[in-house]
Amino acid sequence: MAECPGEETLDRFITGALDAAAERDVKDHLDLCDACREVVAVVGREVQPSQRRSLPDDLLGGRYRLLRLLGQGGMGTVYEALDLTLDRPVAVKILREDTALDALARFRREAAAVAALRHPHIVQVTDVCLVSPRGAYLVMEKLEGESLRSIVSRDAPLAEDRVVSLGLQILSALGEAHARGLVHRDVKPENVFVTPTVALPDWARLLDFGLVKELPAAGEQPTLTSGHALVGTPAYMAPEQARGLPLDPRVDVFAVGVCMYEMLTGRRPFSGTGTALVASICADTPPPVGVLRPDVSPGLARIVERFLAKAPGERPDALEAARMLAQVTREVPPTIDDAHRPSSQPSREVRRRRTGQRRRSLLALFGAVLLFTLLVGGAALVVAFWLAGRAPVSP
Repeated sequence: MAECPGEETLDRFITGALDAAAERDVKDHLDLCDACREVVAVVGREVQPSQRRSLPDDLLGGRYRLLRLLGQGGMGTVYEALDLTLDRPVAVKILREDTALDALARFRREAAAVAALRHPHIVQVTDVCLVSPRGAYLVMEKLEGESLRSIVSRDAPLAEDRVVSLGLQILSALGEAHARGLVHRDVKPENVFVTPTVALPDWARLLDFGLVKELPAAGEQPTLTSGHALVGTPAYMAPEQARGLPLDPRVDVFAVGVCMYEMLTGRRPFSGTGTALVASICADTPPPVGVLRPDVSPGLARIVERFLAKAPGERPDALEAARMLAQVTREVPPTIDDAHRPSSQPSREVRRRRTGQRRRSLLALFGAVLLFTLLVGGAALVVAFWLAGRAPVSP
């Protein structure tokens, strides 16, 4: 933020009415501008809840005190809140009061779907309320970090290893959802949140199951999208999704392919807007990753192209896609055929672990034998001394 924010922006900052991104911009500016920092200090950030224009002036559900606005969407608003019962920060998504009935039905599907999923790469829902004076809401874990969209916008093109790691985590989350008969239908960088952790520098979590669709049960016929309406974000739609045709889980794999293409190249595979974008998705072949990014291993480039196949039958499912990515290395780029063929030989890492296990087993066996020998020898000495003590003494 090169110029000083206006009075209205500072006022919204003080009252907590800015979204998370705008609030970060103001905070960054305040670090550099003494004049604006003095204004904020004079007015004060500690305001009463009733003065926060974007927040209700009482508790939500008698338990969650809303603290600040995190973001707004077509269906509702997300706030940072404090769970007074457990004394921990949470995120609360409140459905808009003027939401149509179909959106309410989607909200209920999202709540039910996410609450049933337990996976380290899917945001966890901790509470759901479908009827309250303020409308339906769901409570999720409060995540620290940033969206994949922010990372791509700032850092793309990303390093190959980083793209593979993020892709694996997203596919792992989708594999869990698909196994439970759920298709996300809106996988995109905005719906992936990345948190730095000790275990992994980029820990990804899949968000926003508002467009989730249950797969038809065995024997049921799949249905067309109502009115052939586009459901999802056009730039990340598979051809069959853009046409309003019946969907299966591989529609999400296509979206992962778009995300990975964008992470690797810094651009989306299909351009245009509206009907031109849909036509491009359905008919055009995007520029190869290897042409736009020659340093990317050929194996990874071909795998991303496989994810972007026009026909669903030519794409892998989420778990197969994850196995393909897991075998991508810079030293030995796999071919598409080799990428999803199980190896008959254990990997170097597996052989190393097995060797270590055998060594530990031998050491344990040697130690047990040595201990047994010492025990037996010690017992023999004790018996010998005892017998010597009972022997009759010669006159």
